[in-house]
Amino acid sequence: MSAISTAVWQNTCKVCDKIHKVLHNTLVDFQRGRQLSANREIMVQLPHIRHLSRDLDLPFHLDKMNDSTNKMYDAKLIK
Repeated sequence: MSAISTAVWQNTCKVCDKIHKVLHNTLVDFQRGRQLSANREIMVQLPHIRHLSRDLDLPFHLDKMNDSTNKMYDAKLIK
């Protein structure tokens, strides 16, 4: 390849990589938001499904679920 075509190819790859990274991060953040919303909905419906009185530990369990979810999606963003 000539020097000009090599330079153009390398710059194009950098642009494509940047676009891919932005789109990937946007998708992962969207998925994270949906999962956190699902976690919250599970905790809202759980007492009604299991016919339990309001469990005082549910916020603690929701925080643990959300921490786990955030850790998983942070790992996806690093890749």
